[in-house]
Amino acid sequence: MDASRVNESYDLIVVGAGISGLAVTRQAANKGLKVLLIERAEIGAATSDNSLRIIHGGFRYLQNLAIARVIFSLKEQARVLAEFPDLVRELPCFLPLQKFGLKAALPLNCARLIYRGLGLAAGIVVPKSELLSSAQATEKLPLLEGAVPHGAFLWTDLQLLSPHLLHSRLAEQACAAGADISIQSPVTNIEAVGKEYQVTCKTEGIERVLRTKFVVNCAGPWANSRALNAASSTFPAIGWCRAFNLVFEGNSYGSFGFALAAAQGRQYFVVGRDNEIAVGTEYLPFDGDPAHVELTESEIGTFLSRFEGRVRALSLSMNSFKRVELGVLPITVTKNSIESSLVGAAQIAQRGGLISLLSTKYTTFLGQADEIIARVEQEMR
Repeated sequence: MDASRVNESYDLIVVGAGISGLAVTRQAANKGLKVLLIERAEIGAATSDNSLRIIHGGFRYLQNLAIARVIFSLKEQARVLAEFPDLVRELPCFLPLQKFGLKAALPLNCARLIYRGLGLAAGIVVPKSELLSSAQATEKLPLLEGAVPHGAFLWTDLQLLSPHLLHSRLAEQACAAGADISIQSPVTNIEAVGKEYQVTCKTEGIERVLRTKFVVNCAGPWANSRALNAASSTFPAIGWCRAFNLVFEGNSYGSFGFALAAAQGRQYFVVGRDNEIAVGTEYLPFDGDPAHVELTESEIGTFLSRFEGRVRALSLSMNSFKRVELGVLPITVTKNSIESSLVGAAQIAQRGGLISLLSTKYTTFLGQADEIIARVEQEMR
């Protein structure tokens, strides 16, 4: 390594200032590591700023008996509430009951008891959940009138009030702990030199050459980029899809979420926020440049048509359409349908001091950061 070219040295450089990169940077700084976060655009932009804003407790993982994942999600949900109480609020969620099957009253009542028991085993008091008659559900959320003939199951998750505020908070906390953050600084090369790495980036057109012991790749859809030393493909079985929610003007029902079956039978989620309603998430194939991901009017119209007349009190039309929340998420390319092939649990790939994190969940961003920093500390011993 040509020492004359090196601008500065770090213990750890994190690439990508989405929710994962911000959390890793904060945790590293809190551990006393000299850390730099490099972002090609702005903090918390792209996919991290376009989620449905739900901090899940993992109830839905019970249908696959993913008990460990339920417990982890419950713990992480409680952790988010404890650390950022002013940035989240309770989100009452309604699932329309079916007469028969897994979404009928008896299976869901069993799931409710198991969920509460898992929470208690983890030392967490799970908010009350209950089975509601059609009249009870409609009384709690008038929007459901006519949409829950067999009643509804009600549980409570958390709603993130503003992704932007959370990103800003994490960045502020990281900087207060000693981290450096460089935005508008695309990484052009990462090169292993001996037991360390040389990271090259451009800031305001000026090339910077940095030395570091560890690199954490949190670049999302850029994770397999050659510039990030991933010529052999860091995640070889991963493809990408466009994930989007449609947001509509107006909401007189407060904070809520409910599962809505489209005409084709697939379930989506309708979420009430301040003065708006979001519907999602839909997934479409994508193999282009993630810096220029788009959605056509035709694709928006096709998505809208799936909900025509499904809920009488809900007007989902172009007349009330406000914006699209659009991002790029990883899928497993060996699966047939996009929804079933979405990457759920975080994936971590490590080659020496180069660690790559691929994640799609807001709920577990703190726990994932802990895992990354634990690996770094292990390598430093």
